[in-house]
Amino acid sequence: MTAKLLIYETVVPVSRARHGTWSVEVGADYAFSRHVNSVPLMAVEFPQAAAEYPIVFSGTDEVMPAVILGVRGTENLYLGGNGAWQARYVPAFVRRYPFVFSSGDDGKTFTLCIDEAFGGSPATPEEEAPPPVSELDIMLATVNDAKVWFLNL
Repeated sequence: MTAKLLIYETVVPVSRARHGTWSVEVGADYAFSRHVNSVPLMAVEFPQAAAEYPIVFSGTDEVMPAVILGVRGTENLYLGGNGAWQARYVPAFVRRYPFVFSSGDDGKTFTLCIDEAFGGSPATPEEEAPPPVSELDIMLATVNDAKVWFLNL
């Protein structure tokens, strides 16, 4: 993994005031991962990922699993010219983009963050903004449930 945050450029905590009118368009364009040659992998992904990717364990202080996407430092061989993923299974690290958790110094608190460099953006006056807060609250509750489940592993 060549960069600390890999695919993330401008990560900030999600807030109602700043992101309340933002929308994230889900699609099949993974061009943001073009220059990443490996991504972290969770153990639960091993069965699906092993069928399509080499899995390695890397790190010095803390060893963690990762899938290899390319041989050269900024090469992703699983990404087509049009940004489409060229394998059936897309690693969770890539699927979750533009969201990421940031952990507090105590390692027990997590903050949901978003990469503001992502193609999704604030609604402009010409566009219809998504319904306020209620959908964001549902998404945050779902993410919080996942965080609690993860912490209890």
